[in-house]
Amino acid sequence: MDNRKPERHLFLRELSFFDDLGAMEKLGGVSLQWIEATMKDMVLERWALWEPTIIELRSRQPQVRGDQPTYGNFERIVRKLSGQDLSTIQRLKRWIVLTIGY
Repeated sequence: MDNRKPERHLFLRELSFFDDLGAMEKLGGVSLQWIEATMKDMVLERWALWEPTIIELRSRQPQVRGDQPTYGNFERIVRKLSGQDLSTIQRLKRWIVLTIGY
């Protein structure tokens, strides 16, 4: 789809939402625990649905070394919600919640 067409923006709106959510978590605007408590299942389900499209979009864009991949914040938050790529603090918080319950 041509980058200048309005339909492209509408089509990719959901992807942009999840990428922005990942960016907000990365910058401290929302916590990983909040995302887990409110929308973890939806984020993981939507990633499963959108992953083939993201792979295709990435294959069409030249990747510059050091640049973040297309929808990289979305992928990063999925990896964290799946238990991968957690910081030490996030692992500790997750352990506390699972062990103590808060």
